[in-house]
Amino acid sequence: MSGIREVGFGNDAFGKPLVLSEPDSLTQIVSNIFTAKPGNFPSNPRLGIDINSKLMYMSGSDIEISELQTEIEGQLSSIIPRDMFGNVICTLTSHKGMPLFLVKIP
Repeated sequence: MSGIREVGFGNDAFGKPLVLSEPDSLTQIVSNIFTAKPGNFPSNPRLGIDINSKLMYMSGSDIEISELQTEIEGQLSSIIPRDMFGNVICTLTSHKGMPLFLVKIP
């Protein structure tokens, strides 16, 4: 791994800026990509999937899993080195009668 480290909010026990571990940094990056809307980051205006608006009003049959999988891989590879994650696996299932979209990023 190449040592991606994100800065979190707050300070550590010594009063220095909180620096996230590599796994936590990757989790933060993925979370930001999923929730951000394109245009939120002026330095990279195409960054962001806005997964909430894409899935909010769709029924399970309307979701194009392959398109979302391709978009997720493209977004991740634009900010994280490709060798830091494997193939993105997207699955549509249901939980208590509601569609559930799962994403696995090994």
